[in-house]
Amino acid sequence: MEADPRIAFSQETGKWIFEDDDGAEYEYDEELGQWNPVFEQEEVQQQQEVYKRGREEQEEEDSTEPRKKMKSAKPPRPTRPPQTTAVYVTNLPKDVTRQEMEQAFAKYGVLAEDLKTGEKKIKLYTDEEGQFKGDALVVYFKPESVSLAIELMDDTFLRPTDKEKIRIQKAQFNHKQEKTSSEEKPVKKLTAAEKRKIKKLNNKLQVWDDDEESVPKSRTVVLKHTFTLEELAEDVSATIDIKDDIREGCEDIGPVTNVVLYDLEPEGVVTVKFKTSDDAEACVDVMNRRYFGGRQLEAHLLQPGEKYNRSKGDEEEESRLDKFGSWLEQTDEKEGQDGHNGQEDKE
Repeated sequence: MEADPRIAFSQETGKWIFEDDDGAEYEYDEELGQWNPVFEQEEVQQQQEVYKRGREEQEEEDSTEPRKKMKSAKPPRPTRPPQTTAVYVTNLPKDVTRQEMEQAFAKYGVLAEDLKTGEKKIKLYTDEEGQFKGDALVVYFKPESVSLAIELMDDTFLRPTDKEKIRIQKAQFNHKQEKTSSEEKPVKKLTAAEKRKIKKLNNKLQVWDDDEESVPKSRTVVLKHTFTLEELAEDVSATIDIKDDIREGCEDIGPVTNVVLYDLEPEGVVTVKFKTSDDAEACVDVMNRRYFGGRQLEAHLLQPGEKYNRSKGDEEEESRLDKFGSWLEQTDEKEGQDGHNGQEDKE
């Protein structure tokens, strides 16, 4: 089914937006199962002003909000706060490119795309003269990617040669205050055809949600800064030694089925595949920020679409090891079942 160009997914609020022919916008409320009128966000410049305000001022505004609501004659219907799916990045190199930002941040989650152009939603802020200011907005498809990107990239160097570390935090947006005056321009009602299209879209979204829930948790852990390219070039046995050391350390957490070293990655990437997703999550907790070979590791679960580069000669070896790992898993399961049946026979 061809997508309706008037319907778009707002990555900042995590909700679907519908714009009618008069320019009025509606936001879909999943709890209520209906479309509600919304107002546009303030200009991009106000996005940056959020970060200039002090924490005390923000807390003061938050604390006064309940008192404002109490004054209204009819309390508003409670709604879930929108989940942030964007990160705000500062201290970026002046010559950074969109492609470089995409490559760096796509490792921590699927980046949102513009439904019309197909481009990744990455905004590099410029001044009045068109010069890059050093800050950017990166929008993910899922809010979970925001926390992961902040945890693993905040206060780190985007490039090994950089002199200044980048800072990352959740993006914050100001919204225009909703008007309640009866003198407002009445919101145009949806036509029958528009309602049918929206209903089809909601059904399609439900299918997407069901598909996402069926995706199993990742069993693969990504470890960064385990080596340098110089180390691999100086010692031909370094690759084997590093993989053996990492496997030995990770097997203290749980059974490991495969370890892959990406010898073309400047960040020193190694992936470790566990037998269970629980062991993989435990590995992230243990290994993240732990020191290995004098370097501090970064650990996270492998995300969909996250890929790294290595020599082509290793592909057949990895395929063989993957098959061997699958065989081991099947053998362990069979032995476990046979042992259980044998115990029942003795009883």
